[in-house]
Amino acid sequence: MRIARALSAGTGVALTVGSTSSAQKPPPVHFIDRPIATSKHEFKGLSGIRQLPNGTVLVNDASRRQLLLLDTAFNALRIVADSSAGSENAYGPSQAGMLPYPGDSTLFVLPRVPSMYMIDPSGKIARVMAVPRPAEAASMGSNFNGVPGIDAKGRWVYRGQTPPASRTPVVPGGPPGVMTGVDSGPIVRVDLTTRAFDTVAMFKVLSLKGKIYPRGEGRTLAMIESNPIPQVDDWAVLSDGSVAIVRGQDYHIDFINKDGSLTRGPKMAYAWEPLSDDAKLALIDSMKKADADSRKESAAKTTATSGSTASSSASGGGRSGGGGLSGGAAPADLPPGEFPSASELPDYRPPFTLNSVKPDADDHLWIRTTHREASAGSVYDVVSREGKVIDRVQLQPGRSILGFGKGGIVYVVARDDSGAWIERSKWRAP
Repeated sequence: MRIARALSAGTGVALTVGSTSSAQKPPPVHFIDRPIATSKHEFKGLSGIRQLPNGTVLVNDASRRQLLLLDTAFNALRIVADSSAGSENAYGPSQAGMLPYPGDSTLFVLPRVPSMYMIDPSGKIARVMAVPRPAEAASMGSNFNGVPGIDAKGRWVYRGQTPPASRTPVVPGGPPGVMTGVDSGPIVRVDLTTRAFDTVAMFKVLSLKGKIYPRGEGRTLAMIESNPIPQVDDWAVLSDGSVAIVRGQDYHIDFINKDGSLTRGPKMAYAWEPLSDDAKLALIDSMKKADADSRKESAAKTTATSGSTASSSASGGGRSGGGGLSGGAAPADLPPGEFPSASELPDYRPPFTLNSVKPDADDHLWIRTTHREASAGSVYDVVSREGKVIDRVQLQPGRSILGFGKGGIVYVVARDDSGAWIERSKWRAP
């Protein structure tokens, strides 16, 4: 059904079916090599890295709203874009996004402007360009729910817009309304020359669910449902310009190839973990406990500040129970958190969750799995262009992958009380 949906979107792709034989035993897990270079603990909130041909790197420190050029030892060469007053090249008031562009150039998207910098292979801003679809600038540079990029024909591929969640009416003094979002979203593309726009495929997203409570003076308060193990798809534009869509239900990859054809990869090797009814209840109970603990902590802070009111925006998260607040409410005044029932959870723990895929610079896809080793570091499945798991790599605890360089270079971000830092390691294909 997913293939038919992709074809019906007007892509005109041909379908090639990969092997459907049963998945083999996954490869053994091993730690990634020790770092060959480590930066100072001077970063705040890193959201992307881009290795340039001479080995220098562009680093997006989104929390500080700075784009930096670092040498091979991670020493700062210059600030490429900055949020401080008087900066020659402004970063902008919100988090910007970075993605590779053909010819070893880089696009740096400023969604609130909206415009973008074209950065040349030496790390200098060559020109300022308009974003082809300004209303979608935030999605075009964002790695949330997919990794955008430029495909083999020079088209910009990114997550498209979905309709807002439906809402039942809320009457002052009446019962809460119900909020329900869609369960699939489009992957779209735009031709940078002709501005032609179409849909590549659809992928399963986390459906927004919750209740909307009436408050005084026409205000409302939304409590969004939290799912401990959402079953979703994820996707990325690979370094060869093809698009890989990882399907969460059976753990295979649909490839939109460079020539426009679609190949369904085999079911990937994975040690599926069954979830009993008791295990499902335990997951939900742990989230409820975390929600209750968060409320107690908020109540204590409110008391300590002489009864100040806790509030948040309508679209924000804020609590493990998922309650975004649009009217302002003291912790004790919050409605109960929203959680799925045990029957709504899958019978097997999904192999990955939201925002789990990253393409490397050598046509592989790295998928952060839900598998956990005793040492608790994240385990990534390394998947070949044929859709097969060829390696399983574990990071040290407290680390995640920031990006890649050609020839197996892996950039890892780590954090402690002194700040965040970057480590460069080497991955060797088996």
